[in-house]
Amino acid sequence: MNHGTDYIYYGYNDNETPVDYTKTLSICNVGTANISGTTFSIKVAPEHASLVRAFSHDYDGSSVGFAAGSCENYNVDFEFYRPTDDVEVRFNITVNDNFNSLVWEDYTTFRLSKHPPINLYFASNTQPLEGYLVAPGNQLVRVQFSEFSHVDNFVRVPSFRDNEYSVVLSTSSIDGEDTYMISTMASFDRSKMDGFSDVTAYEPNDDASNATIVPFSYGEVISYLHSGDLDFFTITDAPMVMNQVGDIYSGEDIIVPFNTSLDPQSIINSMTVTQNGAAISGSTSYQQSRNAIVFNPDSSINPGTINITLNGTIKSESGVTIDGDSIWVADVSPYPQTMTAVSSIPATGFIGLLQDYLIAYRVRETGSGTYPAIYDHINKQSPSLVGESVISHQFTAIDGYCYTNESDSSLGLNRPTIYDCRDARNIRKLFTYPISNNNESTSGFTVSGNRLYAVYGFSGNYGLDIFDITDPLNPFLLGSISSTEAGTSEKWGSDITVRNDRLYLNWTWRLHVFDISNESSPTLLQEIYNPSYFHVLESSPDGNTLYTANYSTGKLTTVDIINPGAPVYNETLPAMPSGVKYLSVSGMRLYVLTDQHVMQAIDITAPSGPTVLGSYRYSTSPSISNLDRVTIQGNFAYIFDYYDREVELINIQMYQ
Repeated sequence: MNHGTDYIYYGYNDNETPVDYTKTLSICNVGTANISGTTFSIKVAPEHASLVRAFSHDYDGSSVGFAAGSCENYNVDFEFYRPTDDVEVRFNITVNDNFNSLVWEDYTTFRLSKHPPINLYFASNTQPLEGYLVAPGNQLVRVQFSEFSHVDNFVRVPSFRDNEYSVVLSTSSIDGEDTYMISTMASFDRSKMDGFSDVTAYEPNDDASNATIVPFSYGEVISYLHSGDLDFFTITDAPMVMNQVGDIYSGEDIIVPFNTSLDPQSIINSMTVTQNGAAISGSTSYQQSRNAIVFNPDSSINPGTINITLNGTIKSESGVTIDGDSIWVADVSPYPQTMTAVSSIPATGFIGLLQDYLIAYRVRETGSGTYPAIYDHINKQSPSLVGESVISHQFTAIDGYCYTNESDSSLGLNRPTIYDCRDARNIRKLFTYPISNNNESTSGFTVSGNRLYAVYGFSGNYGLDIFDITDPLNPFLLGSISSTEAGTSEKWGSDITVRNDRLYLNWTWRLHVFDISNESSPTLLQEIYNPSYFHVLESSPDGNTLYTANYSTGKLTTVDIINPGAPVYNETLPAMPSGVKYLSVSGMRLYVLTDQHVMQAIDITAPSGPTVLGSYRYSTSPSISNLDRVTIQGNFAYIFDYYDREVELINIQMYQ
């Protein structure tokens, strides 16, 4: 059997990513005599049948002429269940010489791991990579990859804590030189090797005692192989700092993320910050959701250079101590006075934000097409590509769950869908919500508190469903209303806001107002007509004002809902921008995208008199698109520019 780089095999449990194998089985005549009329039997050993999910091969059962010294090769496909302990799985091969009535029996085995796998990716720039990986138990695994594609250039290894793997690499010839990468990410950016010129990176590491450490989870290293050089690496679960501190502004916390969970007790007093030789007072805490140590200064740090030290007593959750002190020199930027672009991310579509991760469509590095990519943007000045996402629709994230509106493959219709998003790099789809009309698609939804409100219908059968999602994994329908029951033929739309027992729904010329105080029997209270169209819907934090855009005129509209049963809308003041395309509310600030590719920050403290605070032009392109959007998180605005194919990160700290 040609095992390639699979020195150990893996199964999977239900709802986990399948691991399937296609291997070449060689059956060879090692004797000195030719035989004919030969047939084979290739079967799973009965004692291991329960561990094999699927098994097939392309041998068709026909007779084979079997010359001395020759081999017959067959493709064998198989998948395993994950065992409770490591086990040797056996496949039995029987060779029948039907001419002489002789039978030979043999077998091949597969070591099956009880652990799930993690992939170690390798890529080089211009030269093939040669080397070995030493796995636990001193098992030697060949590393031999060409430079042309990194997609399949990986070695699977068991992922379990407190483990180490040693790697030694060289070029394929003694006089070769090249740039290369090692990554433990699900998808990594091979283009980082382009133009790489630091020939001293991670040197000297030409002996095992000076091996460069690569984090076991989400680690990455780029280095250079010199002529005749050998490079040694240790891939380990020991805690290592994932990226340097960046994007520090006066008055902001200092955040240092790790690649693994830490022991919270070990980080007490673990961070020291000094400026001009004087210690800066502050407190240290641990943010478990992103495995980060946070330093909160007692007062604003003055702009300028600071020194940050993490002492070597920090431990991982499993008790492994960090490898010595970590020291950085960082710059503190002054408090910005105007909106400023910090960085940009290439993107063909915006999907959403999950804590310090941004998910957006990206053009594939090799081949064609796009895919939903995950970016780590905790360092706003240098977001990094860290993987590929299974969630590919715009979503609402609440308490570790993501809600989307996507097509149900069994129906071919859109349905609200829930994902487990507690780990942004390991998102899992859970299930879709069944709506009350199984023949219609949901056009939009919103989540408010422990309720999900879904609007369905495109062909005339419109309706509103209210779900109780106190337990997101076991929702149930509380009540619903159809357009027929509401006594209206007006189409219902996708922009929904819920405030004070009222649900407000935008669609074309009308704003629909529903009374949902009795959730089992929602009622339509009012339809506000506007000949200029309603487009997009946001609300003020106090719930007294709605903000909407009249797309055909480009005017911003405020809707007074202090009396929720009798809302009143007013055209915007002349100071407001024309061509309003998208709205987002954060605190008492309204951020507006216009058809001039300008974002305006508007003070909405006084609903009747909104005031423009500042503007930022995010593109000079003459083209506009309904896909442009802005999302606010913390002190940053994330603007998706459809025609420039990017997401811009804009510092809006001065307005927050």
